Amino acid sequence: MTWWEDHPGRLELELEALDQAGITYTIDQAATIAGVLVLHLQIEVDAVELDLDAHFPDLYPWFRVEVSAPDIELDHHQHRLGKNLCLLPRGTENWHPETLLAELLAEQLPIVLRAAEEGAGTPLEDPQAEPISEYFACQPNAAIVVDGSMSIGDADAGTFEVAIISEPGQPLRGVVNTVKDATGSIIGRVDPGLERHLSVTTKMAGKWARCPVPPGAFGDAQVLRNALRPILNLKSVPYTGGRNRPHGELLAAIFEEEHAWPAASGTGWIFIHTPTNRPADGPHTTYVRATRGGHADLQYRSTNRNLLADKTVVVVGLGSLGLPILLGLGQAGVGNLRYVDHKFVEPGITTRTGYHYFQFGLAKVQAATDLLGAVAPFVDARGVHLRIGSPSTPYQPRQQDILADLFTGADLLIDATAERGVQAFTSYQAAQRRIPHIVTSATPGGWGGTVGVFLPDSTLGCAVCWLWAREDDDTLNPPAMLNGHVQPPACADVTFIGEGADLATIANQTIRTATQLLAGSARPTWNVATCDLVDPATGEPTLPTWTQHAVPPHPGCRCGRQVPAASCPTPATGDSHTRLAGPR
Repeated sequence: MTWWEDHPGRLELELEALDQAGITYTIDQAATIAGVLVLHLQIEVDAVELDLDAHFPDLYPWFRVEVSAPDIELDHHQHRLGKNLCLLPRGTENWHPETLLAELLAEQLPIVLRAAEEGAGTPLEDPQAEPISEYFACQPNAAIVVDGSMSIGDADAGTFEVAIISEPGQPLRGVVNTVKDATGSIIGRVDPGLERHLSVTTKMAGKWARCPVPPGAFGDAQVLRNALRPILNLKSVPYTGGRNRPHGELLAAIFEEEHAWPAASGTGWIFIHTPTNRPADGPHTTYVRATRGGHADLQYRSTNRNLLADKTVVVVGLGSLGLPILLGLGQAGVGNLRYVDHKFVEPGITTRTGYHYFQFGLAKVQAATDLLGAVAPFVDARGVHLRIGSPSTPYQPRQQDILADLFTGADLLIDATAERGVQAFTSYQAAQRRIPHIVTSATPGGWGGTVGVFLPDSTLGCAVCWLWAREDDDTLNPPAMLNGHVQPPACADVTFIGEGADLATIANQTIRTATQLLAGSARPTWNVATCDLVDPATGEPTLPTWTQHAVPPHPGCRCGRQVPAASCPTPATGDSHTRLAGPR
């Protein structure tokens, strides 16, 4: 069904409005037979006759009609290749389904023509840059990363090296490793944080040159390739490749383009790839998109941009909360992450943790390191495979030394083990080192969770105070499913039931709290926050409800500021909760 059949009368209304506006049109009959409406228009604007084409989308009128002007060339507000005019800002919210084509042309076309005449930065413009590199029709699933911080300077031509991560015969994907000028001097190098992930990849050499004319003139990659070859002193014969160049020939054109409105410009890139063997079902030479992926490029969308790069966070426990927290901190821009766990990846835990199914058998710290390398490659990551508290054998490093190396210099310590003995230990370590301490856990069934924030100079209680207080104050205990534990076959540990979507609520709040602390935002007035995810009376899911608590120091706790003494009282054992055992 076509859109005009789905919306009876709308097409007639459109044509009538064009007639009333004095806009001459013809209907492209061949397109109509194919179920697409294309109108060829003649319109007068400021005494100038213009020929336009109007292409109606399949989902019209929910989405805008595209209007192109094939016979004019505007410096702004017109696609360099498709010739369509930017009559409205890009967002779909700028189009109203009741708007008719005649109304759109009457209101917006004169504004676009005046804005193009006045140039970049006119108040008539929407505050959005128009990068030329966006205009190229690039090969799907192909891209090459360029570090946006690399500066080409005044060089006009040279060579570059790409670390390839795709297989031969597949769409080309890689990272620009180095850029050299015509003399062979390195003028650009990828960030060392990313380079260490590329050391074992296949390398591909290419040549680059400044584009001789505005690159929007090149709709065909082969045309731009031919234009670059004389500049680079390349042979004019067609490229045939060879065994020593399995990925083919790679050229790059660079050019000035808008990077920020109204007048900030920078270097744009487009790659031209000619594979060794011509594909049977596609063009021989194609454009490959250049995408920005340097360290600074990853921070543009971050609220805490550049505030976390020098921070160090330790995460203890890499389970259903710990791993998402670790990855989230890496994506947020934390520069140094250290983490400890003693378990291995099993397929069953991948349903709610973020580990990949085919990471089974890997130590969690190794699997976490691999994942961090994929989602946050600039992070300085270090994992320790260790069961905290287990006896060491002779000639092994002592756990005190291992953990001291892990904790020293940390800006934040996060405990995601949900083990009270470990929570007491990390509370003591944080207090001794005056490190902010976060403890996070979820309850059986994924019915709720807790995020505790314990600061070294706070007048509120520490994590052990909270462990004591929850024995007497049930408001500190989120709802939990009765019989919400399970021991999967061949698993040595009893675990809890809970869905990843519910646990993500607790993990995300932990990440938010951690990044706010690290970025120097306002300190929380609470030290324990509990979350209810269900109605405890019925077990039915509800909207997450967070409650803040200011838990005071407990009279029986030394708050970790002194070495635990054997004479310290310990909580009694109760039936409703597992009480803390051991030194406090």
